[in-house]
Amino acid sequence: MISGFLRQEALALAGITSNFLNYLERCGLVSPERIGNNRRPVVLFTWQQVLILAMIREMREDASLQSLQAAAKFLSEQDVSCHLSENLLAIGDSVIWSGSTWEGLKSLIPHTPFRCTLTIFPPLSSILPDIEQRAKDSRAVDYEGFRARLPVAIAL
Repeated sequence: MISGFLRQEALALAGITSNFLNYLERCGLVSPERIGNNRRPVVLFTWQQVLILAMIREMREDASLQSLQAAAKFLSEQDVSCHLSENLLAIGDSVIWSGSTWEGLKSLIPHTPFRCTLTIFPPLSSILPDIEQRAKDSRAVDYEGFRARLPVAIAL
């Protein structure tokens, strides 16, 4: 069984178009694994990358490309399937805070020696029901196969 998600599955689960995914790849926001023939490789996305794509879809109207890049970089370096699924992210020029309540961010603001615009990203758990519904509704995604490939820590 395939351990990742094929390109068509990632598109369906994240709710994005092929052109938008190509743009995100060119910008370096996601780098899927390519296997096999150089002319037509099999393209595989991890669960983390699918979450990042769905988060970008949710936030692309409200966040700059730089904020999206910082969030994607931060999330790709974390175990998003566990503690981060409930955390908010605050991003200036980089990720400056991640936590489950606003208290940590409020305590950080007075000690920040610079001005910046913060982009607040919602918890990843808020996009999981949408991804699951897309998996159920999609012709490109086998729902049972989708469930089998989810990390154990994810409860949909």
